[in-house]
Amino acid sequence: VRKPLASFFIAVVISYVIHPVIDVIEMLGFRRIIAVIIVFTILGGILITGISALGPMFIKQVDGIKMKLPEYKVKIQQTGKSIENRLYRIQYYLREKFPLFESLHIAEKIIPSALSYVSSSILEVPALSTVFGLISIIIFVPFFSFFLVLESRSIKKYMISIVPNRYFEVSVNLLYNI
Repeated sequence: VRKPLASFFIAVVISYVIHPVIDVIEMLGFRRIIAVIIVFTILGGILITGISALGPMFIKQVDGIKMKLPEYKVKIQQTGKSIENRLYRIQYYLREKFPLFESLHIAEKIIPSALSYVSSSILEVPALSTVFGLISIIIFVPFFSFFLVLESRSIKKYMISIVPNRYFEVSVNLLYNI
């Protein structure tokens, strides 16, 4: 549910930003559908140009990070061992001063499991779910944005129609201010 909602939220933001541009084009005499197609064509061209220009550089950076992941894993394990040693000392001190903390086993339980989780997940950065999430955002965001901008008047009318009569004026004013 989170990924479609994120796509929808991004689409709402994009449609909110480009809505005034579409209104201006519509005021110039174009039909709304033509104005929406013009804006999305221009935005798509800009996006494709940007991706084709910056894509290779981005891929090179990601490859550089992948090459250094084993080094980062070693550094994380060293830092984890250092934290584990400190926790052992604190745990020992607490056990000496306060017998109540005799059953406290923070260092033995938490640190090894956290270290194994972090070190195993750091090598799984380019996960398949991330790729599918990115593809779904690339597909759904323009789709949602297109129809939100195209049908914005119908959506506003529907939202006003479901508001109780006593809140009608406040709702219309709020919608107008938004």
